[in-house]
Amino acid sequence: MPDDPSASKAARVGDYLLAAQTDRQRDLSARIYDRLKAGAEVDDVRDLIEELSRTGAEDLRRYRVAGQHQGMDRGSNGNGVVR
Repeated sequence: MPDDPSASKAARVGDYLLAAQTDRQRDLSARIYDRLKAGAEVDDVRDLIEELSRTGAEDLRRYRVAGQHQGMDRGSNGNGVVR
């Protein structure tokens, strides 16, 4: 049975996102994980999830504005979409 290309693509995207996390993103991710592990519901950490989303978008914007985005497009089609 052939490998599922969408699963392979999702794994590559996940690996990339983990490798590209900033310290702030790692901190927020750890806080979300710890609270969920302790029994919190998703609604209880929604503020942290939203902050993580904003932080990721802001970090990407700053990265691109700084003119450093060339390396970020490795393995993509040039539109930031991982092949």
